[in-house]
Amino acid sequence: MMEELELVKKTEAEALDAIEKAKADAERIIQKAREKGKREREKMVEKERKKVAESLEKTREKAEKEAREIVEKARKDASALKKRLSRDAEKVADEILKELL
Repeated sequence: MMEELELVKKTEAEALDAIEKAKADAERIIQKAREKGKREREKMVEKERKKVAESLEKTREKAEKEAREIVEKARKDASALKKRLSRDAEKVADEILKELL
């Protein structure tokens, strides 16, 4: 009877040790899964950051190009206006000279 009791106690201790070991293994696995999940989230965030940065860069480049085109058109328009005003001024000057002569 005493041997059986000791055997039960020994088996119980072994079972408790196995449970503790399994618990530690499970905690380690959970921790690794959390770490892996964190790394994956960080990778996803970094990937999205790069996409946003690329999109911003493309948008900036497009805006700069459009601004250059607008400035160039404004220069051409200003030049054409200057020429037209110059011609108009010459016509007015010619008319004034004709009236004076």
